[in-house]
Amino acid sequence: MDILILAGDSSAGLAIIQSLGAAGYRCCLAGTTLRHPSFASRYPLMREVHPDPMESSQRFVEWVLTMQRKHGFRLIIPPTEETMIPLAAQRDAPDLEGVLAIPPEAAMEIGFDKEKVRLLGDEIGVLSPTN
Repeated sequence: MDILILAGDSSAGLAIIQSLGAAGYRCCLAGTTLRHPSFASRYPLMREVHPDPMESSQRFVEWVLTMQRKHGFRLIIPPTEETMIPLAAQRDAPDLEGVLAIPPEAAMEIGFDKEKVRLLGDEIGVLSPTN
């Protein structure tokens, strides 16, 4: 298996499985439920349910690590904030080294903080609405 796509029950997960599947990649699609249109796609070779990272980030990370040990994915894509943040804390775990598709730590610190994004926008001349 080439790629593990998390948050398969999101619009991001749907877009990713359709794109990568059509390109010929062998993908496992995982989400908190299989009741989402992305799981009806012809592209996932495996369909899995992962723990909800909003309920237990620890159980979610443990599930990802277990899946990686079992399948040896070449790439793991956490496309949502809910899946990305818990895995970012484990970015240096040996099982995730070199396979986790997440931005650098400094970029995440800015990207997930609205005030830091606004300040960065001000620095580079991007107007933002005032309250």
